[in-house]
Amino acid sequence: MVVTNITPLYLSITLDDVKAADPADPASTTRYLISVEKQAAPRRDQQKKRPYLVKAGEKNENFQLKEIGGAPDNPTNLVLALSDGETVNINRDKPFKRIDGYMASLYYEPQKKRWTDQRVGQSLNINGEEYKIVAISKDEVVLSAPNGKKWTLKSTGPPS
Repeated sequence: MVVTNITPLYLSITLDDVKAADPADPASTTRYLISVEKQAAPRRDQQKKRPYLVKAGEKNENFQLKEIGGAPDNPTNLVLALSDGETVNINRDKPFKRIDGYMASLYYEPQKKRWTDQRVGQSLNINGEEYKIVAISKDEVVLSAPNGKKWTLKSTGPPS
């Protein structure tokens, strides 16, 4: 078994738009359209880019909008407190992006079998036995056999 490719999976947060307060409505407030993409999320429906329309101080399952730098209707910076405790800054020109996980492609020569874009938790059928991917890092994949034994596979690049 060889690891042919390891791809990083990102958490990306972008400021997509600013919805200014309506001057005719004193109760309205400026809102910010912030999108979150979680490529490393376990389910496909959680991996897609999701927009959130929030105002200052508002909190959702991913972040809280803590602070607005500059004019509210044309901010130079937004400060977000992420649900994992990290504080990040974003603006229209500078989204936030970090690696939150990896996916891997593997190849098993005896069966001429390829597995592409595999994630932690997925199973591979190798010679009739199910092996589970228990970890993926930037340069290795760890498989667990049905008997609990673990194998660490270093990334080698594409097979020749």
